[in-house]
This record gives sequence, structure tokens and C-alpha cells, in this order.
Amino acid sequence: MAQESIVQEVLAKIPGGAAVEVKARQWVRERAVKEAEKNIRANGKLPRDFSEEEFEVCVADAEDDVWGDLQRKGVGGLLLLFGINTF
Repeated sequence: MAQESIVQEVLAKIPGGAAVEVKARQWVRERAVKEAEKNIRANGKLPRDFSEEEFEVCVADAEDDVWGDLQRKGVGGLLLLFGINTF
């Protein structure tokens, strides 16, 4: 999870970064669950058609995608999301 480590490095440099990291992880997880459900439905299935383990694999893949998007769009966007002004 290289994308995640970049975000962690930035948050470690910010006062109160640990609390922001927890919020970021929660936000990414929630977003990944929604994305996984959307992808499953796009393929003509329902989330309940998957076992817990299969669904978790889908969510883990979606989490990687969300972290990657954050990296591509910049950590500044994540900080902006949580209302942190570094200027």
C-alpha cells in the first residue's frame, strides 16, 4: 500500500495528524464500500450474493483504488477535505 504510506508521511508532519489519519481511513473505507457495491451492481449482481470474504476482497481492491486516486489528486485534496490549512 504505497499510496497509503505517502498519506501517512504527510499526516505525521501535521499537528493532530493521528486524528486526521483515523478520519481519513474511515472516509476511505466508507468510500471503498460504496464503490465495491456500485461495481458489484454494475456487473448485474447484488452484494448479498457474495460471501463476507469475497465482499471484503472487493472492498480491499476499491480501497487501493481510492488511496491511488488520493495520491494522484494530491494529498492537499485530502487535507482540504478535513479542513486542514497548512499555509
